Amino acid sequence: KRNKSGYWDYVLTDQVPVVMGWSASLVPPPADWASHVHVCGHLSLPATPYTPSAELSDFLAKSPADRASQPVFIGLGSMMGAAFDSDLKRLAVARAWVRAATYAGCDVLIDLQHCSESVKAALHEDGLPANPRFFLIDSPLPHSWLFPQCSLVACHGGAGTVHQALAAGCPVVAMPCLPAESDQPFWAAACYRAGVSPNAGLPASRLGSGEKLGRALKQS
Repeated sequence: KRNKSGYWDYVLTDQVPVVMGWSASLVPPPADWASHVHVCGHLSLPATPYTPSAELSDFLAKSPADRASQPVFIGLGSMMGAAFDSDLKRLAVARAWVRAATYAGCDVLIDLQHCSESVKAALHEDGLPANPRFFLIDSPLPHSWLFPQCSLVACHGGAGTVHQALAAGCPVVAMPCLPAESDQPFWAAACYRAGVSPNAGLPASRLGSGEKLGRALKQS
């Protein structure tokens, strides 16, 4: 046994096999890493059966067959609830997404699972359900099922969502919610360097009018 402070010494000097669960195409391993450190690709769970609602099926079915014209997914997952401490802030973010999608002129799936009923009600008052270009997601659904039917994924930039999007062939626009030293800005920058994102991230708390996000969606 080794004490906690000597953990990495133990791993590096005793040649304990280390598996890094990300794509080497996205972040190549440094040349000076030891031979017992392996980048194995993204680790994902087996796909689970999923039956969409009739409304979601109809929304996806109306999209043209070419991939570039399929809907954009926009969402922060649980970060929408964790990173913003009031419904007012969450509503501001969601409305920035709406303006961005309107600017880009695309069909869009907006993930509202982690928003309160008051936020959803405000968006309903804005007339979103009546807009045929918008679909509001308010219940869980697997990304492995949805993303292959999307043209782009705009998300918080977490490792799991980023890799799921790229595995589905979607470019990524990251909207990090956490500080610069966290993984979200790291993956945002990695996507940009790899050429699968138009920028190195747009912080979710600073989307403002949504114009920068709209330009990113259009550029992608």
